[in-house]
Amino acid sequence: GGKMSFHLENMKIGETIEMRGPKGSLDYKGNGLFKIKRKDNRKVSKIGMICGGTGITPMTQIMSAIGKEKRGDIEISLLFANQTEDDILLREMIENFPKIHKNFKFHYTLDRPPENWNYSAGFIDQEMLRKTMPGPGEDTIVLLCGPPPMIKYAGIDNLEKMGYSADMYFSF
Repeated sequence: GGKMSFHLENMKIGETIEMRGPKGSLDYKGNGLFKIKRKDNRKVSKIGMICGGTGITPMTQIMSAIGKEKRGDIEISLLFANQTEDDILLREMIENFPKIHKNFKFHYTLDRPPENWNYSAGFIDQEMLRKTMPGPGEDTIVLLCGPPPMIKYAGIDNLEKMGYSADMYFSF
C-alpha cells in the first residue's frame, strides 16, 4: 500500500494517531448537487471518481449518500489505483454497489497485478481515463483523492488535456 496504509498497518494496538478532516471544501447535498467552497455549486448527472489507496474513503462516503437516495439516474464511474490486489480497500463494498445503484461502474489498476488480472496494470494515464471516466461537460464532475503525484500528473494534467475545465474536477 501507500505511505498512510503502511503507517496504519504498522501501528500497535493501543497506539493513537491524530487526524484532520473532513476538510469541508466539498459537500454533497443530494440529488447530484455539490456545494464547493469558493466555487459555484455544481449540479451533475455524471460523477467520475479517481482514487488511489486510502483515497477511496471520500468516494465511498459519496457513493453511500447517493445509494441512500434510491435514485438510479446519477452515473458514477470509479477508477481505483493500488499497488497490489491485496491493497484494494473496501473491495466487497465497491463490487456490491451496482446492486444498490444501477448506474455504477468500477475499474481497478494495479502497479503489480497478479496473473490473469481482469483489470488494468500500471499507472493511470489518459487512455485509461478515456475508457473509465465520463466525458467533460456541464453535467459532469470528476473527484480525485490519493497521493499528490497521482492527483497532479495522472489525474489533473490528463483531465485538462482531455478538455475538462477546472470547474469540472475537484481534488480532496
